Amino acid sequence: MLCCEPPTQEVSDYRAQLFCNVRYLSTALLIIDELGFEPMTREEASLFFRLVTYRYGRGAILITTNKSVRDWTELLAGDEALAAAILDRLLHKAHVLNIKGRSYRLRDLEATLGTTRN
Repeated sequence: MLCCEPPTQEVSDYRAQLFCNVRYLSTALLIIDELGFEPMTREEASLFFRLVTYRYGRGAILITTNKSVRDWTELLAGDEALAAAILDRLLHKAHVLNIKGRSYRLRDLEATLGTTRN
């Protein structure tokens, strides 16, 4: 598993380093967790497109996100064409798992407190 902490630089510089890191380009399975937690700048969205394009057909990508496909344009700096191109590559031969329901992380807390969310 690849794990790294952000350096003290700008977030966009950090993301650029991640997207361009050769380990992420060459690994058999690239896992991207919480995609869309923070929106991307235009430059970051472009780098993400290049990452997806490079890996397309070369290695698997597993993405977790709480964003629906409809929200990806907003996530990718409002660039509709870029979002369509990325989704075209990601969804070709993809297995999409849409999980609905209460937060799994909050389940244990709710059990401890004796409460449930509706």
